[in-house]
Amino acid sequence: MSYNGYKGFTLGKDPSTSVIVSHLLYADDTLIFCGADSQQVYNLNTTLMVFESISGLHINMIKSIIYPVNKVQNLEKFADILSCNIGSFPTTYLGLPLGAKFKSPEIWNGVIEKMEKRLATWQFRYLLMGGRLTLINNVLDSIPTYCMSLFPMPSSVLKQIDRLRRRFLWEGNIQTYKFPLEKWQKVTQPKAQGGLRIRNLQLHNKGLLLKWLCRFGQNEAGYWKGIIKAKHGILDHWRPMRSRGTHGVGGLETHQQSPR
Repeated sequence: MSYNGYKGFTLGKDPSTSVIVSHLLYADDTLIFCGADSQQVYNLNTTLMVFESISGLHINMIKSIIYPVNKVQNLEKFADILSCNIGSFPTTYLGLPLGAKFKSPEIWNGVIEKMEKRLATWQFRYLLMGGRLTLINNVLDSIPTYCMSLFPMPSSVLKQIDRLRRRFLWEGNIQTYKFPLEKWQKVTQPKAQGGLRIRNLQLHNKGLLLKWLCRFGQNEAGYWKGIIKAKHGILDHWRPMRSRGTHGVGGLETHQQSPR
């Protein structure tokens, strides 16, 4: 199946459940998928030009990027046709890594950097224990939440983040080491159990990921659910099957900056 002379990619081998992905839209970003073929790229470029003429809007091709999926020949030629830049995977899309291994610790480098920068500004202020506790619960713990909703946090990253939070809680703006007054496991417990109610990020991560399983069983229809069913299959109403092989096709992915 093609759209205006260019093709997306197909997920799934069963024609009854397969899904064709030609484009994805989110807010002011557009992802368009097509084959590594000159004619398809020309057709895509013509479609974008016709859209500009009809709507009166202009697509910023300088901010648009073409990404090769697997090995693509004549990539520079395709980029010249679209007058856009060439990118490579892994990259960042909507604040999350795209094309990286989902269990790779490198995914969390940006999260840790944000936490360290935030801590650097706080350490110049004189904060009592209650103030540091409030900043950890309300500000610091919210930084990795977005990434934890889609990726499992490796144990090495969890230890690094817990070390940052633990040092700020007990030491504050003092540069010398201070012995913790309580074990970290005790600190993360609710106040009714003698803890300080600091979030247990390991349990929080599992809870956020389990929400997708809950949505998978509750949502009868949804494009994302159809993609998972086509790619992995489904055991029952609640559980998708495990993938038994690699899934992917060679082609092009273009990231278009929406009209302004």
